[in-house]
Amino acid sequence: MTNARSSRSHILLIGDETMKEMFEVKGVYSADEGADPWVGVARILEDRLDIDLTDPANADLRIQINNEDFSYLAPHPASETYTTISSLLKIYENKLAGFDELSDEVQYRYGMLIGSIGNLMFSLFDAEQERKALAA
Repeated sequence: MTNARSSRSHILLIGDETMKEMFEVKGVYSADEGADPWVGVARILEDRLDIDLTDPANADLRIQINNEDFSYLAPHPASETYTTISSLLKIYENKLAGFDELSDEVQYRYGMLIGSIGNLMFSLFDAEQERKALAA
């Protein structure tokens, strides 16, 4: 159900300051027993992304954060699916209550958000390690 074609792109490149903030918040969440680090990172990304994901005009938007594709977050007016990162985080905050009643598309977007943030964090970590090795 996600958008097959995208004609416009919104690219967010994670700079050093944002990357540092993401790793710090990941550490805070990791230290809190039972908390999932991706939640804090998701909040930072939503703030930096600065896109109205509820605006049907953004349905054709290709969303990329560094090398990770987040286009599945774009609105899908045909199925009336408009999810923001915050709305997906509410699913987590509600401990998945009512998850089975959510549309397949919303369930898909929730799973993709978790996976995409994980992939993004691994790639940022790898890039940081590579940069440190080159500097040594």
